[in-house]
Formats: sequence, C-alpha cells, structure tokens
Amino acid sequence: MQRKNTNLIALKYIDVAEFFAGRDYISFITLEKILKTVGCVRKTLLCYLVEWKKQKKIFSAGRGWYSNLEHPLTLDSTGIERYVSFLKQTFPLLEFKCWSTRQLTNFHQHLPLRYTTFIYVDRYSMSDVADALKEQMPDESVFVHPSLKSGESLSCEGDRIIIRPLLYDDQQTPESFFLQPEELLVDYAIESERLMLIDSTEFRIVFENMLRAGRINISALLRRIAHRKTENPNINTIVNRLT
Repeated sequence: MQRKNTNLIALKYIDVAEFFAGRDYISFITLEKILKTVGCVRKTLLCYLVEWKKQKKIFSAGRGWYSNLEHPLTLDSTGIERYVSFLKQTFPLLEFKCWSTRQLTNFHQHLPLRYTTFIYVDRYSMSDVADALKEQMPDESVFVHPSLKSGESLSCEGDRIIIRPLLYDDQQTPESFFLQPEELLVDYAIESERLMLIDSTEFRIVFENMLRAGRINISALLRRIAHRKTENPNINTIVNRLT
C-alpha cells in the first residue's frame, strides 16, 4: 500500500490567506515556524510556495519574503522630471539619483508646507551642480549636504533642493535616475529625522500607507537600511514592523 504524505494532507486544509491576517508581508522564516505546528517540513513548504505563487495567492517580496499584494508599488516621478532633464542636459556625463518628498504626497495624513528634492551626485561635483541649479531655478533654495546638527539653517519660503553625495549602491544602477520605492522610503526615514521634515508619528503613517499601497521588495528595503548604517526612530519603526 502506498503511504500518504501527511504533510500534504495537512496543508490542503490551510488557507494561505490566514498567514496574512493583519499583515501584508511575511518572511519565509515566519512561514516555516507556523507550518511546523502542523508537521510541515521545509521541502513540503517550498513545494507549496511554488503552487501558491502559480495560483497568485502569494507574491515574491524579495528574497525570503512574500506578500499578498499583487502589484508592485510605483511612485509618481512627474514632479521631479524637470530636475533630471536639466541635469542630463547640463552635465551629460554626470551620475546622479533624484527623489522628492513630492512623490509621497498621497501617503501623508497632513500635507507638508513645502517639498524637498534630494539629488545625489559625486562628492566633487556637488558645488558645480548646486551653482547650476541656483541659476536655473532661482525660486528654489539649494543646500549642499546640510545638517541641522551643524547649526545650518534650512529656512526658506519656497521648495528646497538638497545636494548629497552619491551612495555606492546608487552607482551600481546607472540605468535609472530615480530611487526605487524601497530606497526612497529608507532615505526618507533618515532625512525626516536629520532635517526634521516630519515627526515620527507622521512618518509611521506614511510608512504604513506605502506598505499597503503596493508590493515592496522587503529584502531590498532591509539591505538599504544595512548599507546606510544609520539608526533613528524612523528606521527602528521599519525594522520593528517587519521583524
């Protein structure tokens, strides 16, 4: 007589949606711990993950992470395309990345008084880029690698442009001039604390809204946090929410 696989029998009666009760993301480690309670071994779990993905009940959210959100999160870059166009035309060989708090407008509970655009360039090009932007966009205030801890004032009436050094990770993706949502979220967490853009309560709202608005690559998010090597309340909010 052929022996039945008790692991498969047990899992036939498990609704994958139950794993996402109260959450939109789950790690492989967490799944494995849950399914061990019904006698599921890792090999069987891997087989079922393949089936659940085929059935579109579960979707990849980066290495070792899964989500019940089908569509990836996308951010509107319309408001910052003019910066990209200007820099490409003025500095054809320049490597840079760009993002703006304007891209997060839909995720806020309270709209910000002004928008801040961040442009990452080679450290030795920051002054030249800043001078060009000041001449081309006189209605916006331009600051080069500022920090409120140094006593520098960022007060201004209109929108702001912040020039920062280009990160090593950003140099590895020259095909895009915009940060990915995961990268932007981490950098927003850091800049919100560094420049007091919003308080920690408002950041939590933005973070939770982004998590639900579309599928985020969680492994890329955590990788960005590890690379930035910065701890603050906003970063802790992200890590504690996911781990």
